Amino acid sequence: MAEIVALLAARREEIKAIRKLWKDLCTSLGIDAAKNVITEAVTSEAYNSGKRLSPAKSDKEAVAGLEHFSHVFKTRYGDGGVEMEAVLIEEGKLTLHVARCDYPSLYRNSPLPEDLVMALTCGSEEAFAKGYDSRLVLEECLPPDGDGRCCTLIYRWEGGR
Repeated sequence: MAEIVALLAARREEIKAIRKLWKDLCTSLGIDAAKNVITEAVTSEAYNSGKRLSPAKSDKEAVAGLEHFSHVFKTRYGDGGVEMEAVLIEEGKLTLHVARCDYPSLYRNSPLPEDLVMALTCGSEEAFAKGYDSRLVLEECLPPDGDGRCCTLIYRWEGGR
């Protein structure tokens, strides 16, 4: 598996660039186009990150699956930016209950609108999963549920793995 960069530190650096880019893009293209450009850039990087952390082609059939992806997910967020409450694999689905996530607050402390903040956080998870393996689908990204959870991510492996 490729080396894992501390994601929280990388996102802190990313947001510095996004802040300036957001202002410039809004001025030159308008808010909607600016949202599209930034969303595409962040999701493209998340896709590439998933691809880098995917098992090598020769190992893919033997290793790839929900169990391996859950390990990759936990390792990816092992820098303290996310606190996992539970990881469940059952009935062909991986359910990740997130108790705390620092990533949305990084974006919220910038001039970005809330709908873009959510697109950059949940949207990047979907892109990361597709980069890891095209058979992995982020089925749902559920918002806080009133039980103190930050969110719940539910992944499904197409092809039953």
